[in-house]
This record gives sequence, structure tokens and C-alpha cells, in this order.
Amino acid sequence: MVSGGVRRTPVLVAASGAAWEADAVRLLERAPDIVLHRRSVDLADLLASAATGLARCAVVADSLDGLDADAVAHLGRAGVRVIAVLSAAGSQPPERLARIGVARWVTVADLEELCAAVREVSSEGGEPATGAGLDDSTEPPYPTERGRLTVVWGPTGAPGRTTVATALAAESAARGRATLLVDADPYGGAVAQHLGILDEVSGLLAAVRRANSGQLDVTALNEAARALDGGLRVLTGLPRADRWAEVRPAAFAEILDRAQQLVEMVVLDVGFSLEDSSPDPFAAAPRRNETTLAALDR
Repeated sequence: MVSGGVRRTPVLVAASGAAWEADAVRLLERAPDIVLHRRSVDLADLLASAATGLARCAVVADSLDGLDADAVAHLGRAGVRVIAVLSAAGSQPPERLARIGVARWVTVADLEELCAAVREVSSEGGEPATGAGLDDSTEPPYPTERGRLTVVWGPTGAPGRTTVATALAAESAARGRATLLVDADPYGGAVAQHLGILDEVSGLLAAVRRANSGQLDVTALNEAARALDGGLRVLTGLPRADRWAEVRPAAFAEILDRAQQLVEMVVLDVGFSLEDSSPDPFAAAPRRNETTLAALDR
């Protein structure tokens, strides 16, 4: 947005009634290169405002109800990057904010830095998240080498995808490689039944919940997976086919990233359909085949 020859960054604010909102609004309105586009009452209002394509940055409370990886990814697809304001009490850990995709954060005590954060976010690409009090030079406690990812896809029929995927994973584990078999079939997986796993708890959904809340690391993924004999780990799939919408793309991508950090070989059993059913590019509704397409594109 250009006004009087000055390029101004349109900003959305969703403070969830936080005490710092009035101060933040005053700072943003005083800045000559920033324009306050809208103050949103909740996350749904924020997502709707972002969908117009008129904003480039969103300033949100770290306690905003529903703020998770899927919401941040949805904002990102609309070209909106997120800055979180950390309240003095009950703040979300910066590591969690980074994992869900928040670009920057400032504390209430350092609210004067908000406009500078907006300028940084609007002028950069997809740089990693940073904020006051976080040492950006700290290396993440994960292996530097990534494991191999093998996606098993094919039409319904014999020999089926599940048979091939489990055989590949078992053979990989038998050769001494740390291997994770992931049942990512959005039409209802059969890996657990194929391997005789009677536990009805879905490892995939457990990992999705942790990823969407910014709490998924290698240890958490390892806990969600079921360990079998021979060094094979299994992330069991959907207990019912109608729960496919719970596996959101941002969380699924995070699971695959962590899986490749956890083991040497990741084997994915995905769905049969490759149809990209997206009639409305602005719709926020999930697409059933999105995880399959994302896995094949990696």
C-alpha cells in the first residue's frame, strides 16, 4: 500500500482483549510506514481479514484462542506473516511459537520494538523466527543428516499399498536401519491391522495434535510411534476414515520433517486418490488428498 509516496505495510491486530492492545495500536498508528488495516476480535475474524489479500502482517496475542500451526499456515498462504506479543504471565514458550511458524515475537516490556519487528517481517522472506531473549546461534538438538523418505502409492488392489509399504519397512529394519512406517492413508489406514496392532490409539493423530500446538519434537514423535520387534517403529493411522480432516497440511509436514530427523528410513503408506479438489482457492476447508499430494511432492 502506497500513501503520499511512502510504501506502508498493512497490519492486522488480534489481541484477544489483552491489556497491551491500546499501546500497540497507538504505536502502529504513529508509524509513517505502517497502516493499521483492521483490529480483529478473534482468530476467525483475523483469518477472514487475511483472506482479502490486503494485509502483510498480523500482530497477535500469544494467548489467542486457536492460534496453532494450521492457523499460521493459513495466514501464510494469504501472504500474512505473524508477530506474537508475549504477555508477562502465562506466555507461550518462544520455541513453541517458532515451531508453529510465528515469524517474530516481542514481549510486553519491549513493545516499543513492535514497529521494527513489523518492518523486518515485511521486508524479508521466510526467515526463521526470532525474538528477544532467544539465542539464534543455538543449534537444534537434532541430527544434521536427514533420513530417506519413501512414499508407497498406487491404486486399490492386490498387492496393495499397505502390503508393499510394510514389507519395505520390515526389510529396511531387518538390515539394521532405524525405520519408521507411517500410515498416512486419508481414506482409513490398515497398517495396524496388517501388523496385528490392537491398540486403537492413533499415533498419527497424536503426532498431529503435538505438531499443531508447536510441541512436536523428535522425542515426542518417538513416543507417538509404536515400537515393534526388529527395530521397526510404526505411526498408526486413522481409526476412522471420517477423521481425515484432523490431519492438517502444516502439521503433517512437521511430522515428516521430524520423522526424517528421527530415523534413517521413513516409509509412507498414502491414499490412492491424486485428485486435487480445490474449487475455491480462497476456501479454508481442508482437502482430503492434500497429505497424499504433499508426500509425493517432497
